[in-house]
Amino acid sequence: MKITAFIVSVILMWILTAPIILYSMLRTLSFKKIGVYLYELARSIDQFGNALGLYLFNDLFIVEGGHKFGDIDETISSVLGRNQLTNTLSKKGSTFRKLIDWIFGEGHCINSIGTRIKQ
Repeated sequence: MKITAFIVSVILMWILTAPIILYSMLRTLSFKKIGVYLYELARSIDQFGNALGLYLFNDLFIVEGGHKFGDIDETISSVLGRNQLTNTLSKKGSTFRKLIDWIFGEGHCINSIGTRIKQ
């Protein structure tokens, strides 16, 4: 049942994502609201990526004793930032962290620590 739920959810995500985003943007017609909406979606995708990359990211990006990837409520940047502070990033993790900081601005990963959303 769990595998079936996963497969159905992935299929529905692929089918419904574009129409839902388009509908939401057309319904809102406010650049400010659209910006907030898209930012929240990006953050959610980032959290999903953290959970999705659990095994791969833990194996590639951190050394033993590092803060683990996989928490659905934490972003990839936050995990990279925590490991940057404790010097527990692998060489690949450090390179990836530098890339993220280059894209989003110097200090992004460290600054993202503490922005974890608790439900």
